[in-house]
Amino acid sequence: MAGAGAPGIELHYLYLDGSGDVLSKRSAAADWLLRTRLATALGLSAEALDLERGPYGKPRCRQAVQAGLGFNLSHTGDRIVLALRSGGDVGIDLETLSHAGKALRVARQAYTPMECDRLARLPATAAEHQALCWWVMKEAIAKAVGLTVFHSLSGVDLAAGRPAIQRGAGLPAGPWRVIAGAFGTHHMLALALYAGAGLDGGSPLMIPVYETKESSGTAPAAIRQWEADFSWEISADSA
Repeated sequence: MAGAGAPGIELHYLYLDGSGDVLSKRSAAADWLLRTRLATALGLSAEALDLERGPYGKPRCRQAVQAGLGFNLSHTGDRIVLALRSGGDVGIDLETLSHAGKALRVARQAYTPMECDRLARLPATAAEHQALCWWVMKEAIAKAVGLTVFHSLSGVDLAAGRPAIQRGAGLPAGPWRVIAGAFGTHHMLALALYAGAGLDGGSPLMIPVYETKESSGTAPAAIRQWEADFSWEISADSA
């Protein structure tokens, strides 16, 4: 597992073919993607994996913990993406750009005062895009440590001069690196890296993406390198 500038990080991307009820197939497809890719990374059979879910639903695997392999899943519509990371925790969130209006409505009710002020100063389309970008970053941060986005909506301030974890948010102070950007033409993606290597915000991350189509079997093929549009180190709020 290695990408230029991204030690031990890779993405596995599954596109459901759209036939039948996509939503009813998505849970089984996500479980298949997780088990097959995790088993390959650990050198085990999928059947040997000891998987369970944490209090807020984050998948956990005993063998992955022992090997120091972090992983996390996200899905939206007919797309599923799995992040694997050697030597540290990882959270991931994938959203369609069409959800930007919803993200802005949530932001006005639940984001930090500084973020709400920043959004209010932007034109409508730009505000929606910024709200969605912050949403995927907040969601990825919470998922990296097994929490929910409700812990990070007002618990992470991304509009500050230096993005910060707010006191009392219930989130670990760091070190964090969060990256986000367009993923294809219709989606936005964020990764949150907690502790471990690859947290130097000064170097860009080029992350390999492996795509598997639903009908193509188990062998993935590398299709591209993903480079984020934004990359931030996040610290604890000392105020």
